[in-house]
Amino acid sequence: MQAFWPSITCPSSNSRQFWSHEWSKHGTCSGLIQFDYFDRTLKLKNRANILKALGNAGIKPGSSYSLDDMKNAVEVEIGFSPIIMCSPQLNGLLKEVYICVDSSASTFIACPSTAASSNCLSTVKFPPYPN
Repeated sequence: MQAFWPSITCPSSNSRQFWSHEWSKHGTCSGLIQFDYFDRTLKLKNRANILKALGNAGIKPGSSYSLDDMKNAVEVEIGFSPIIMCSPQLNGLLKEVYICVDSSASTFIACPSTAASSNCLSTVKFPPYPN
């Protein structure tokens, strides 16, 4: 899991705490056992390949970009618009890219209207990403 789904936003880089949160908040609603939930989410992560989608649009870590350009780049890759979240405490630094999936964790879907909306300004700082 550390190689494929690390936590880069937790101050302690405590990925186990991050994964526990993901399971508690999202996985327990899926009806899947924990192994199957993480197996499916990793497969979806590989299908979405957000870094590749952004890179294909010329959006590389270490610079600032239009929020709309970032959303459009991901939408081209997966067919649905993501929800992009920034860290207000860090002056609009990219924090998360939400992609909504069906309850079986098998396919991407449009995010429901009840989902969070982006808290980013029109320009997003894309931090350097560890390889």
